[in-house]
Amino acid sequence: MSTDTSRDTNSRCVNSPGYHLACTLSGHSADVRAVAAFSKDLLVTGSRDGYVRLWQSGDLLESPIPVHCPYYVQTLAVLDSAKLLTGSSDKTVTWLDVHTQKVLCIGKGHDDVVSALSAEPASGLVASGSWDRTVRLWKHGQSLQTLEGHQASVWALLFLSETKLLSASADRTIRLWDIRTGQCEQSLQGHSDAVRALALIHTSARPDECFASAGNDGSILAWSASGQLLHRWLDVHSSFIYSLAVHEHHLISAGEDRTLRILDLREGCVVETIPHPNTVWSVAPIPGTDGDLLTGCADSCARVWTRCPERMASAEQVAEYEALLANQQNKWDQKEQIDPSQVPDAAVGLAEPGSRDGQTRLVRRQGSSDAIEVYMWSMANARWLKIGDVTDPPAESSRSNKTGYDFVFDVDVDGDAQRYRQLGYRRGENPYLAAERFLEEENLPRAFLEQIVQFLIDHVPANDLGMEKEAPSDPLTGSDRYVPLPDLTSLESNQRGRLPEFVRFESTDSYERILEHLPAAGRTRLLFSSLEPVTTEKLQVLAELLDTLPTAQVVAVIDLARLAVLDASAVHVFFANEPQTALDAVMRHAASLDASFGVQVSACRFLCNSFVHWQSAPVRRALLQRSGFILDTFTAQVNGHTPAKLWRVFTALLYNYAVLEQRCDVEKQSIQLCSESVLQSACLLGLARPAGVDDATELVSALCLLIHNPSRAKLAIAAGILEWEQIPSKIAERIRAFA
Repeated sequence: MSTDTSRDTNSRCVNSPGYHLACTLSGHSADVRAVAAFSKDLLVTGSRDGYVRLWQSGDLLESPIPVHCPYYVQTLAVLDSAKLLTGSSDKTVTWLDVHTQKVLCIGKGHDDVVSALSAEPASGLVASGSWDRTVRLWKHGQSLQTLEGHQASVWALLFLSETKLLSASADRTIRLWDIRTGQCEQSLQGHSDAVRALALIHTSARPDECFASAGNDGSILAWSASGQLLHRWLDVHSSFIYSLAVHEHHLISAGEDRTLRILDLREGCVVETIPHPNTVWSVAPIPGTDGDLLTGCADSCARVWTRCPERMASAEQVAEYEALLANQQNKWDQKEQIDPSQVPDAAVGLAEPGSRDGQTRLVRRQGSSDAIEVYMWSMANARWLKIGDVTDPPAESSRSNKTGYDFVFDVDVDGDAQRYRQLGYRRGENPYLAAERFLEEENLPRAFLEQIVQFLIDHVPANDLGMEKEAPSDPLTGSDRYVPLPDLTSLESNQRGRLPEFVRFESTDSYERILEHLPAAGRTRLLFSSLEPVTTEKLQVLAELLDTLPTAQVVAVIDLARLAVLDASAVHVFFANEPQTALDAVMRHAASLDASFGVQVSACRFLCNSFVHWQSAPVRRALLQRSGFILDTFTAQVNGHTPAKLWRVFTALLYNYAVLEQRCDVEKQSIQLCSESVLQSACLLGLARPAGVDDATELVSALCLLIHNPSRAKLAIAAGILEWEQIPSKIAERIRAFA
């Protein structure tokens, strides 16, 4: 049997551009779904972890920007030299100033994931496409019109001019729109599957303006601006093509087959194949360079590729990258079983050079009778590169329908109809439990939790849901109920000397559910079969788990610690090991890029409950000395799309800090500095109140406690956080009383 697995259709041996690895951009905790380049000195990446990151010369410029957390970043586009556009699974488009890292405006209107963006810098127009099958036109954050006609998700957009726009869809068509009239002028059909990428071609090889399209059929098509099909390159990739870019006479494509391919428009063929460790989601040319490329990969990394020797990575970095490639597992997709005896030994099979770039070859691992490896010929390196090991495909029966559920949904996590995943739900079940189970079964990141919960709320009949449809509750983080707050919004009540109580989170929806999600098995679960009595052994086990477990597994442990910290004995275990207390461990998880919504809520509740020991010096010292880090961590998570539950529990934390200032007569200097930061955080929370949250008693009460003298009143204004007209009326009256 032949062991050469490459496709010959569009590849032949020509002078290779010779791309090499320049650097790897590591920092995201999930797939890098989108990349963009402002210049060689400013690169941008967007990820499923919800963050946008800015890079210069391979180094992270600033802290990650949580533009869409906890939702994921799906697409990016450059509007001008300072403005970046981002689209997300939270259904919004944002305009971000990359120099100040501030969100300038947010576009709301889509009913599903924003999956495509394109900008027209001359006019400032922005187009967004969505899984809701529509295209929207925007300017300065304002929606101008909606273009309807596609029958499936819109995956790519491209402005041809100020008045002409292209849209590509999973319905296999490309539509040409006149945005002056909002009418579709043409519907172009040429692909046999979903169309996922568009790119403008204007090169010396093709002097007349035209564009390229690509998609799930693995082919690339070239079209004239008037809609005439000019050329078809079949099977450029062996699977889906997700992104296209153009540099000079090269058309660059990124695909599911884990490769980046360089197609020479003059030669009409693929001249170079660059293997990656996983799916290549996106590619962008880097302005101001000699063709450098930026790619985003499903292995959580982005990479820069160059043809300039002075910018190439070191030999050590290249060796690390090639080791990543070699450790891939490749599923052989042919029906016939591979006979290892017919596959040549590596020493024989790799003795001769390949005949074309990207050619792949199967060989038997040296010294083995059945282990089969995959190698790819690299023209740029003039040698065979190992790109993985062949493994058997999963059994056909593994995709059978799920049983034992009242509802089974085909969930389109990636917006790709060929990748449906089955989500099972039982009547009366808490959607959070169903979502947690689904993520574990499908090995999906926790960033999808809220998205899956919302899907269930939207698709399960209200009578069959295990919760109030308007108020989903995370079973791992307990009830939202706590001791009601006194009315502190009037000056008189405060002057009468009533000392307010701290907010505490003492109850839980189900202790059994917390135990179900406790990652430690056996003796640990037996130890915590009941939390009472709270013993030193239990506290020490919790402290150890907080210190050693990864963030993705720690939510139930923090929730147990949240209950245990209310006991007086917790002071001697949780706060005795300075400088690394249990509070520090909890905050390390809360600040992690892997922190889920549940981790953040549970961490806030742990902190709130810690205030009951405010008279203990170690507890008070920990809360005050770490206050800057605590406030910065949670303030960074808060924006107009923050889940209401996290917003409320953070306001409770700020309220407790305000109460501490009222109660404590010692460490006045530390408390004063802390409370000024709390005041600023409280003002920021007022601006970022989520839609639908009408009752902000804790926040109003916290501000009324904090703004008790003219200097504090002036701080709220002088800090530039609030304008008079933005201040809630009750707070404004109180500030004016001291103005």
